[in-house]
Amino acid sequence: MLKIEKKCLIQNIYVDFSVSTFKTHVSKFTIGKEQDDKTADGRDVKSLYTLENDHLIQVEKSNSGGKDSHIDRYIDGGKLVIICECNGVKSTRVYTKA
Repeated sequence: MLKIEKKCLIQNIYVDFSVSTFKTHVSKFTIGKEQDDKTADGRDVKSLYTLENDHLIQVEKSNSGGKDSHIDRYIDGGKLVIICECNGVKSTRVYTKA
């Protein structure tokens, strides 16, 4: 089971919690500001989060010459939809409230 929680701390500063039985990943970010980040699988990246048409967009740029990723998060009918794209491969995850 995966639990995802996003909290706004102060204006545009957010914390993203992803908790599962295997691992917990926490990412603190500011909307519109590129920052150093570590992905859940341990890669070092530069992340930029933006808000576009009620979607939280994250662009991850690899620090080590690896592949870049584009992550689109939004709410649709009470469900959290996350679309990840990397190197032409796209995955869609849909989460419902427990």
